[in-house]
Amino acid sequence: GGMISVASGTFALGGDFTKNGGALFLEDTTFALLSDLQWTCNFLLEINQLELNNLTLTLGSESSDLKVNNPLILDQINEKLISGAADLELNELLSISNGELSSSGGEIRLNNGLDISGGKVEFLNSSLLIGSELGSQVSLIQSGGSLLADTSSLQLIQNLILQSTEGFSFQSLDMNSRELSLASETSSLSLKEKLIVDLVSEKIDTGSADLRLEGGIQMSTGEISSSGGTIALSLTAENHFQNDAVMILENTALESVDPDSGSAIMTLDGEPNISLNGGIISFIDLQRTEGTIGTVSTRDGVSCSESCNGFDETGSYGLNTHGLYRHVVSSNWKLSEAKGERKNAQISVKLLSRPLEQVTVYFSSSDVSEVTMDPYQLTFD
Repeated sequence: GGMISVASGTFALGGDFTKNGGALFLEDTTFALLSDLQWTCNFLLEINQLELNNLTLTLGSESSDLKVNNPLILDQINEKLISGAADLELNELLSISNGELSSSGGEIRLNNGLDISGGKVEFLNSSLLIGSELGSQVSLIQSGGSLLADTSSLQLIQNLILQSTEGFSFQSLDMNSRELSLASETSSLSLKEKLIVDLVSEKIDTGSADLRLEGGIQMSTGEISSSGGTIALSLTAENHFQNDAVMILENTALESVDPDSGSAIMTLDGEPNISLNGGIISFIDLQRTEGTIGTVSTRDGVSCSESCNGFDETGSYGLNTHGLYRHVVSSNWKLSEAKGERKNAQISVKLLSRPLEQVTVYFSSSDVSEVTMDPYQLTFD
């Protein structure tokens, strides 16, 4: 029982601290280490500022959660924040140039991003959430040190920029209605589990970096765009593009994650729009579900390096094909000169390749007393 309340100033501690009951209030306080400290508590500790002082803070149990409201800097070799299975929330930017941050099963919330220029960061079987609901964009930057997170999930709370000199690997990615950008050629991203893109606001811009979808992809809307690098599809899981999915690849290699082991199956279902301008296709088996009317638009010398099954057909799936793709939505084409309600048929029209400039398609009727068009022209940008 009892209560400890520090309204301001510094609360300094070292050794072992265990709290199983009572109350502790340090919200507006600087929490400083006198020696290495193992902190074990039965509820969240919220502090204004954390000073490690070249020492180690270990959160000793799953319930020993910690929230720090001011920026946190790790810049000494012996400074370590080991959160274990506890949850850690940092309200401002976390900067690491030395020392260590590690988690082994807890939730890590980085509301203002992470900048790693040195030291060691390990997220093992943890959940990493980056950004805050109030912000618009946040960054995870690694220019040095090491980051290990391939057994942990990444969830976007804000639009996120990933920038690295050696790339990122996560167990899974939750887009959470946000946008993800890979900032440079070396900022590659690998995902072990299936990527799900199912909201129109969810967008991934890989730029010139690589995106490796080892667990496959289920994409029903949203957008993936690339201006170089490689999009690698799973060999063992579904790569499913449905409905209003949009993928625009400029001078990008589209291939399987392991070409030496075979081809990845890429399935079109419904009416997705896949566009390749330049680039190379290799070890991809293009398949379509029954009734699929989606297109794969290719132009500017898209080439097949090896094993491009399904891309060698005429029409909407031929490489570097130009022209119109028409689909009749209604089969009500039968004409009659008898009096009565006029019949209507709908046609969807697509270009087989994305135009370099604005294109206008004109329609006409040989006998407007029998057949009229509405509209008589369509413009594509």
